[in-house]
This record gives sequence, C-alpha cells and structure tokens, in this order.
Amino acid sequence: MVIAAWFDRMATDVFFTAFTIPNVLRRLLGEGSLTSVLVPVYTEVQVKEGDAPAKRFVASALGTGLAVLLGVTLLGILLSPWIVMAYAWGFQNDPGKFSLCVSLTRFMWPYLVFIGLCAIAMGVLNAHRRFFWPAFSQTLFNLSMIGATILAAGWLESQGIHPIWSLAIGVLVGGALQFASQILPLRRIDRLPRPRLKKHPQVTKVAKLLGPSVIGLGIYQLDILLSRLFASLLPEGSVTYLYYCMRLVELPQAVFVMAIAAAALPDLSLASAKGETGELKRTYVRSLTMSSFVSVPSVVGLAVLAVPVVAVLFQRGAFTWEMTGHTADALVWIALGIPGVAGVRNTSPVFYALQDTRTPVKMSALSLVLYIGLCLALMWRYQHVGIAAAIAVAPWAQFLAQVVFLRRKIGVLGLWPALDQLWRHLAAAWVMAGACLPVASLGQWSDGASLSNTLVLAATLLVGVAAYFGGAWVFGARDARALLDALRRRLRRRTA
Repeated sequence: MVIAAWFDRMATDVFFTAFTIPNVLRRLLGEGSLTSVLVPVYTEVQVKEGDAPAKRFVASALGTGLAVLLGVTLLGILLSPWIVMAYAWGFQNDPGKFSLCVSLTRFMWPYLVFIGLCAIAMGVLNAHRRFFWPAFSQTLFNLSMIGATILAAGWLESQGIHPIWSLAIGVLVGGALQFASQILPLRRIDRLPRPRLKKHPQVTKVAKLLGPSVIGLGIYQLDILLSRLFASLLPEGSVTYLYYCMRLVELPQAVFVMAIAAAALPDLSLASAKGETGELKRTYVRSLTMSSFVSVPSVVGLAVLAVPVVAVLFQRGAFTWEMTGHTADALVWIALGIPGVAGVRNTSPVFYALQDTRTPVKMSALSLVLYIGLCLALMWRYQHVGIAAAIAVAPWAQFLAQVVFLRRKIGVLGLWPALDQLWRHLAAAWVMAGACLPVASLGQWSDGASLSNTLVLAATLLVGVAAYFGGAWVFGARDARALLDALRRRLRRRTA
C-alpha cells in the first residue's frame, strides 16, 4: 500500500525488477530450499550423534555459508549489468531506466548474505520446534521497507536522488534485522557457536542436496523471475501489475501455507530418520488437508473480490483506477495457482525429508517448460494477464507430477482423507462467495480507498469468513470443527 501510494508505475517497474534477484533468493533460501534441506540433515545429526556434533555442524554451516554468500554477492555485483539484461531485456530501450535498474540491483546484492545466514538459523530453530522468530523476521523486513519509504523518500528527492532508492535501503536494513532477530533464539537453545570455515561431511551433504533442491522447490520462483523478463517486453506497468498480484496471493501462501509446510518438515524428517513411513504419510496428508482449508477459500475470495481488494489496498496517490483494473484482471488468474503452490510446498519437503532432491528436479523441468510455452503463447495477445495465467498453471503441473513420483517412491499415500475434505472446503468456499457478492455490490470501487469502500470491504470480508466457517461446519470440514471446538472450549474456560 505504501509503495503504490508513493511511487509511479515507471519507478515501481524498475524497483520490482531490480528486487527480483534478492526477492527470489529470499524465497528460495529464507522460505525454501536451504531451510528444507538443512532441517532433515541437522535432525539426522542431532538424533544419531547428539548435541556436540550438532553444534559443530551449525558452526561449520555458518562459516561455510558466510564464505560462499560473500563470494556470490561480489560476483553478482560485478555481473549486475548482464544479469539485469538477462531478465529485463525490454528495459534496454530506455537507457535511464536500465541504468537505474542496474544500480539498484548492485546495491541490494548484499541482502543475500543476511538472508542466507538467516535461512541457516531458521532451519536450526525449526528443527527444535521454534517457529515464532523465524516467521516474525518477515515482519521486520516489511516494516523496514515501509519505514524507509516514509522516512527517506522525500529527503532523497530533495537531495536530487531518485526516491525509489529508499526502498533499496529498506531491503538491506530489513535483511540485517531478519538475521539479528534469530541470534537470541539460537543462543537460548545453545546453537550459536562461532562460525568455522572447516570442511564438515554433513555440510558437504547439504551443499550437494541444495543444487537440485533449488530447482525442485524453487520452480515457482523461477517462474516469477521469468515473468519479469516477459513483462519487461510489454507496455509500461506490466511488471508492477504482476508484482502487486503476487503480493496478494503471497498473503495466504506465506502466512498459512508456508507455515504449515515449515511446521510439518521437522516431523517428516524425524519420521524419515526413524524409518516410520506410515507416520510420514499421515503427516503429509494432514499438512495437505490443512493447506486446502486455507488455499481453497483464498482462491475463491481473491477471484470474486479482485476489484474491491485491489481498489481499497492500492488505489491512492500514484495508483489509478486504470491500474486497479489491470491488476485485478491478473489477480483473478494468479489466484487460481494458490492450491498448486500449496501442494508443491507440502510435497517437496517429503522428498527432502527422505533426502531425495533429484526427483523434484524432473517435475520442475516439466513445469518450467510448460510455463515458458504458455507465456510465449499467451503474452502477446493477453499481455500481462497471459503471464498471470501461466504462473497459475505451472505449479499445478508440478504438484500433480510430484504426487505421482512420490507414490512410486513410498507406495500408496492414503490421499482419500485429503480429497474427502477438499470437496467440503470447495462447497464452503462457494457458500462464502454467494454471501460476499451482495455486500460487495454496495461499494463504489472506482473511488478507490475511500472510507466507505474500506468499510464495505471490511464488512464483506467478515461476512465471508463467517459464511466459510459456517459452510465448512455444515459440510463437515474437520479443520473448521476442530478450530471452532477449540474456541468454544477457551470461551468456556474464560467464563467459568
């Protein structure tokens, strides 16, 4: 909301493109591959060898990681012009735009060091069932971006510096805060040794697993990176429309789906280390069911309320009604990919718990080829909306392929309980849509983020949540009943 109000679409096109590298690396390292690979290996060391070897593993991981991250960062700074050219080819038609994008990219490369170390810390904390601070660090990053914009944008402009640099400053400060927030929790569990640049067999194992893992878990992020390249060839604003859509779909994905996957990974790793395949399957099916309970209403809600949501959240300042329409058109399509992403986020950790990072690469290759083909087929006719459709389809293909390969690897998965809950979630979501539409029709959405529109959207969301939980209860959704029962028990304790 702050970025949309402060900067025009030319500036945001440039920043979001420059932010592609650190943002993709944040998703892959901070919320994906490195953490997912490290947790099962660390758990194996902890279970089989004990505390002291586990602590030495952490020391070596931090030392080796720091050295590698510094080297990659230096190389990235030197190669930034060619990197930007690779994923923002269309910007070369405007030398000023291209030059600014290169400068911003160079400035933000050191963020990789912070987020890489943070990912190692997150993996160790998650393995010890410490989830709050790894999750909360994202809030510090976002607050840093907001604060830098509000405090520095105007001052930079008064000094003759483009105000978009305030966001780049926010990225680096946010990265430092993310890592700093992990230090005390690591100390509390006695896992904050001095980094050691010493070869360790289990760290070498993590490194070998990481390469395929980046492709296997990170294909969705590679799709986003390529979307910047394709969007840079389209009319001005295309990069911005897609970025704002991704921010909206990332809300349910980051807050709920990724949290569910992160919470399940230690249990999956422990079951794998003990050879308990049955428990591993039950944990996997349970995580799929919980993700479905969140992702299904997210799809329906964002698709049905695309215009109201975009108008109230973004339409102010430099963000116009025309931009609301373009963003909402893409949002409808991108939202359809949320369950596919949820499936990938919950299935990939099963392979990593089994210390198999090669199999996901095969499905990733299929998904990537499909994505590129769909983009090239749709983008010229449907512009950024065509890219949005391709972003939605690719994770679905990857998820379905993963399920097939996982079944071949460990046998029948026992997915019927998840499918049984899925139809209940779908039915409840359509009840929610039917309840939301009459309320949403009261808004004058061309007025953007007016007080009346904000109140109408808030009322619509409250009605939608109530309708979804009510429908889920009626249709027998297990997660809804468990949550409502827990709330009822808590209320009884407070009134007793």
